[in-house]
Amino acid sequence: VTREWSDGVAAELIRNAVRDNENPDHHWVMFDGPVDALWIESMNTVLDDNKKLCLVSGEIIALTSKMRMQFEVEDLEVASPATVSRCGMIYMEPESLGYDVFFDSWIEVLPETFSFQPEYATTLRRLCGEIVPPTLAFIRKMLVECVKTQDNNLISSLFRLLDCYFLQFQPNELKPAASFKEAIKDFKACLVPMFFFCLVWSLGATCTGGSRRQFSQFVWAMVSQDHHDELAPDMEKAYLQMPPVQQDVEFVNLEPGCDIYEYFYSQEQKAWIPWMDTIPKYEVPRGAKYEEIVVPSVDSVRLVYIFQLLVLNDKHVLCPGPTGTGKSVNIALWLQKTAPENFQGTFINFSAQTHVNQLQDLIDSKLEKRRRGVYGPP
Repeated sequence: VTREWSDGVAAELIRNAVRDNENPDHHWVMFDGPVDALWIESMNTVLDDNKKLCLVSGEIIALTSKMRMQFEVEDLEVASPATVSRCGMIYMEPESLGYDVFFDSWIEVLPETFSFQPEYATTLRRLCGEIVPPTLAFIRKMLVECVKTQDNNLISSLFRLLDCYFLQFQPNELKPAASFKEAIKDFKACLVPMFFFCLVWSLGATCTGGSRRQFSQFVWAMVSQDHHDELAPDMEKAYLQMPPVQQDVEFVNLEPGCDIYEYFYSQEQKAWIPWMDTIPKYEVPRGAKYEEIVVPSVDSVRLVYIFQLLVLNDKHVLCPGPTGTGKSVNIALWLQKTAPENFQGTFINFSAQTHVNQLQDLIDSKLEKRRRGVYGPP
């Protein structure tokens, strides 16, 4: 330990904002996370009329009149009265935020190549508004989830899956936007089926096995008038709103009313195909030990595909579920045998005795130290 003072993130941000005093724009410093008495008490001199940040090194940074601070916290259980009295409180319920802000902000960041077909953004916005809110209400009231989720997280999961498929239309240095005109035009037949496929594996992915059949029937009720009329009485009894039937939507190769979880939407074939048809026929490797044989099933194929799609497109993935369902085995197998060369797996087993410092040391041991505080891949 050198005992030399080094600025933290907050001190550096505040110092940079003070230096930029000539800029007419206001500076907002956002603190996102739980309020901890160990650090929030040090902010009392900043939050009162003095508006001065007193560092441990003895340096005092005076805030300008254009600077504001905002704390986004879940609760105030450990906040002292001194801290609470210095801040103005705004309580935001997730329900009061609504869903439109999520839909509109996502539509704004669609690939610029979608401008060749402006109706794509209009269709996606309409599908989000007509389908997502009733679907979330149906999940909350009628279905059982393996893991409790928040509506905002499920919506984000839907957008992440769709972004993975839309990434192919993002222009780059080698392929300018104009070269995507034909590809965007050909994507029209896939847009709505792809939305429903991502809906099943985002909003409907957290349901238990018994609830998936109900969710599948709910999806069919959105594309078939017969199934819509059949489900409507049950929805009325539960005081739930039925989403409107999407006109001119056809699920190619699917029998009406079948379990949609059993099928994968192929963008190349523009049709739904069984999950087992997406992989080559499995043959037991010659000389393989019995305990090393992992025979693919519908569940494992689905898990690995969704996991792979998200990971290869730089999306975070969490795979919860009951014990003994093959989560660790299938993911480890993919990381060891199928993952690209630039991926390196780190397997960590947690127990009641695992300490946070042990976790950090284990992760640091897999990285190369470039310089102080900067680590990189080996």
